[in-house]
Amino acid sequence: MLEAIAMEKPIITTDAPGCREVCFDGVNGFLVKPRDALCLAAAMEKVLNLSDEERINMGKEGRRIAVERFKADKVVDIYLREIEKSFYRNSQFLNETQSMLACINFYSQFSQCNLSISSLSSQPEPVNFLTSD
Repeated sequence: MLEAIAMEKPIITTDAPGCREVCFDGVNGFLVKPRDALCLAAAMEKVLNLSDEERINMGKEGRRIAVERFKADKVVDIYLREIEKSFYRNSQFLNETQSMLACINFYSQFSQCNLSISSLSSQPEPVNFLTSD
């Protein structure tokens, strides 16, 4: 779709996320309902019935949208910001995970320490060797 609007061509695409951010119905192309062959056929007829001037204007509007919204440097900046946000969220998660692991490690060492102390302080059960089972 981006290549088509960058080349000043009207587009037909489904009215779905990702597509509707590129195509504005009646402005630079036509949106059709997903899985609707009749709607697709109607949009194709609309494009075929456009005058040359309407088709050229629709194409120029698509090019304007491509340049304004999808310039490479803009898209790269958006990707970098999203990567930074993801890295920040992941580093927070890693810090929280490391803190939890440290607490678990401390607790497990403390528990083992308590178990060994309690086992030392408790009296073993007497064993009677004289009785037979």
